[in-house]
Amino acid sequence: MINYLETLFSYAKEGNDFLCGLMFAILLNFKHIFLYLSPAYFVYLLRHYCFQKTGGSEKAKFCFVNFFVLGITVILIFSLSFGPFIYMGQIWQVLSRLFPFKRGLCHAYWAPNFWSLYSFVDRGLIVVSKKLGGGLNELALSSITRGLVGDSNYAILPQIQANHTFIITLVFQAASLVKLWKYPNFKNFIGSLISCGYSSFLFGWHVHEKAILMVMVPFGLIATESLEHFRAFMILSTSGLFSLFPLLFRATESIIKMSLCALWIIFTYLGLSLYVPNKIKFYPTPKSKISMFIYLAENIYVCGFVVLQFFCGVLHQIVFKNEYEFLPLLVTSVYCALGIVYSWFRFTLIYFLGK
Repeated sequence: MINYLETLFSYAKEGNDFLCGLMFAILLNFKHIFLYLSPAYFVYLLRHYCFQKTGGSEKAKFCFVNFFVLGITVILIFSLSFGPFIYMGQIWQVLSRLFPFKRGLCHAYWAPNFWSLYSFVDRGLIVVSKKLGGGLNELALSSITRGLVGDSNYAILPQIQANHTFIITLVFQAASLVKLWKYPNFKNFIGSLISCGYSSFLFGWHVHEKAILMVMVPFGLIATESLEHFRAFMILSTSGLFSLFPLLFRATESIIKMSLCALWIIFTYLGLSLYVPNKIKFYPTPKSKISMFIYLAENIYVCGFVVLQFFCGVLHQIVFKNEYEFLPLLVTSVYCALGIVYSWFRFTLIYFLGK
């Protein structure tokens, strides 16, 4: 699927919008997780393919033929995919499985997004509230850390519903889509894809940890644009890759996953650094004291993954033995979420402040 997605990017870069739309519609029917990227595809194809410049005019005019051909093609693909289920009266069962709103806000293992930080803050406020004698939602005291699907209640913070996450996600996606509509070029298309992927992952409902790939893959295409892009990408990819470690939970798999992660970071860093303007240094010469502090904090954060792995793989078992079984997952999720949220903030500044 990832190679298929990269093929789509090449179609868009070459200006082959029809094939780009056709192949994305097929991809979306293979795996509905690509809905994360669909707003950017929709706006880009509508603006870049369905509006054409005629003659020497700089103003693009709506092309009904292109709109009709692309629309009919997409409808036909979806009809072939969902038509049999509609015919057999099973379409609602299919949709309920594709969009499991009853499964709760957080996945059994918290995906490292905004809601994992939200849940962590709620856990911390419980401790504070108990000491101060404040009121609590008793039903939520153990729900969020039991790792049960559909078990997301908050003791202090407001409860989050599916429609809340949809609105928040749409608001953050809309900002990048406005820029894409105004300047429908390939660079802004990739930037909008990344922004839509970030927004869906960070604020979506019942997000799976593997969905971070929807951000990492397109971001990799522009990671060498500048030093700022590169550093944001490395923090994102390191956090995103480490967040997948709990999926390989056996002790015998620790060496394998750590070795693969280390090799990936080394080769990615060395490989991409060859193409970044003015070369990349892990400790680049800062332009100000603020830049120096930011670079130092980023480097400390990345090095902190070594400490995190030692705690989760060794220290936790020694100190707590069979108690607090959810603690390694909680710490991993929160620590990785900090990096992913930070990389999102860094990328957002780059995207909107750039041309």
